[in-house]
Amino acid sequence: MQNKTIIGIMTGTSIDNLDIVAANFFVDKNKKYNFNLLASDRFPFPLKLQVEIKRAIDDIATTSSISQLHFALSVFFAKCIKKFVENNRLDFRSIDAVAIHGQTVWHNPENKEFAGEETRSTLQLTNASALSVLIEKTVVSDFRSADLILGGQGAPLVPIFDFYFLKSEKNVIALNIGGMANITFIPPNANLQDIIAFDTGCGNVLIDEYVQKYFNIPFDKNGDIARTGKVNQELLKKLLSIDYFHRAPPKSCGREIFNLNLFENTVKELNIESELVSCDAVRTLTELTVITIANAINYCCKGGEVVVKGGGAENLFLMELLKAKLGEEFTVLSSDFKGISSQFYEAIAFAFLGFLTLNGVAGNVPHITGASQSLVLGSISPFQK
Repeated sequence: MQNKTIIGIMTGTSIDNLDIVAANFFVDKNKKYNFNLLASDRFPFPLKLQVEIKRAIDDIATTSSISQLHFALSVFFAKCIKKFVENNRLDFRSIDAVAIHGQTVWHNPENKEFAGEETRSTLQLTNASALSVLIEKTVVSDFRSADLILGGQGAPLVPIFDFYFLKSEKNVIALNIGGMANITFIPPNANLQDIIAFDTGCGNVLIDEYVQKYFNIPFDKNGDIARTGKVNQELLKKLLSIDYFHRAPPKSCGREIFNLNLFENTVKELNIESELVSCDAVRTLTELTVITIANAINYCCKGGEVVVKGGGAENLFLMELLKAKLGEEFTVLSSDFKGISSQFYEAIAFAFLGFLTLNGVAGNVPHITGASQSLVLGSISPFQK
């Protein structure tokens, strides 16, 4: 197993920022995976790119604009990588590769007939070959496709990182609250085949989209808007009846299921548009996220340590509600207390997946994703002059 210094890049379903890290991965003297975080930074998405990404997600973009976006993202990512290296005074010669998730615009893990063939699909935009040329480094990308085509969900992929870096002598639940929310349950002294992981459903996505449209702000900072509102029980009950919440794992989701249209159509169906106060809508959406996360955690175990990462960890009101909902049997803390940045956790995790790929080690967990076998994930785009 060769030590590797990897730049990891993550852009999630929130479409707000590009998270970027540099980390050195190695096997320590105890024969365990380990890493040193060298640098981390965040770059906001330009508004024009955000608009085009949302058009692609909403299935209203043209083929030509999606192609342009595919390359435009590569150019933007290259600029961010160069600025990141410069700002943090990194020796770019020491970087072995860049591992990039890409921007998800479509994720359909269910097998469906299309053009006479039974297939499933996922699409993360950025042209890795173009990016490798622009930065003159090997790029590892497209981590989900191989798992997907062999019957898996192509997600979640972070559980292998959760397992190696969070397992302990007690129940551990790794909780990521990004646009979507997902959990990894790691029993005491577990083996990899013992863990359970899946997407719980919406994380911040519905809250963010609602406040962006109706309050003209990017997100509900600290949950301040939700704190002033009341739960609309009729609306909450209807949202909790969404089929996804009642499926058994393996399962994964994205904006193709959870989006503002879903919420607004539900409000119309209940005929409560005129009576629904905006702050009550935000409160109800926050409650939806909390309940579905708590239900998923209770599905796995009845007590343990909940290690939280992702943007949702910064929503103070949401975290208060979650702690109350889980009760005294669970301890809720940030992954920062475990020595792993809560805000850059997934970027570090995908850098680790790149490290595994470059060493020829499988990165998926078949009983979690549903794939028929373990696989070395991703595509490698080497830079050669």
